[in-house]
Amino acid sequence: MLEKAKVSFFLASRSIVRGNKGVTIFTVFVLTLIFIQLVLFSSMLAGVTLKFNELMVDFQTGNVVVESKEEERYIEDASALQKKIESLPQVVGTSARLKSQGEFRYKEKEMGATVYGIDPVDEGFVTDLENGIISGEFLSRSDRGEVILGREVSGGFGALMESRSLGGVEVGDTVEIIVNG
Repeated sequence: MLEKAKVSFFLASRSIVRGNKGVTIFTVFVLTLIFIQLVLFSSMLAGVTLKFNELMVDFQTGNVVVESKEEERYIEDASALQKKIESLPQVVGTSARLKSQGEFRYKEKEMGATVYGIDPVDEGFVTDLENGIISGEFLSRSDRGEVILGREVSGGFGALMESRSLGGVEVGDTVEIIVNG
């Protein structure tokens, strides 16, 4: 094994000393760029993943999600389960949600998206959704017939897929929502 390493080192040193200096410099340059690219890409990917997870916890799910079994549509006696979870000393807050698929219509535009039914007061203990409002106000417990739309659904406000959105729904506009189930 040591003999093979000696031979490899000997051949490499002879190639560097006797070889074309331009090719050697170019090879070292390319290898350096490849190394930097690998380190930079993996660092960026790790950062994006970390930020994505942080945003999911802050605005979408909280730290723990309890869902119904795959073959069931909802959790039986969800309020009792919620009280049981709230009784745990480590739990800061809980928020029950109803989740379904829906179709949103505004003027001549329509699109499908996930619809969540929330208790606005409880939601404040679990997510930071209230601080993510760009236009208008967060819901209160007494609000009925009102909805919060994400920017990808409403359109405008820097939506990434503006062409697939409802095209610029503003606060106070009427949006028709048809929920499946």
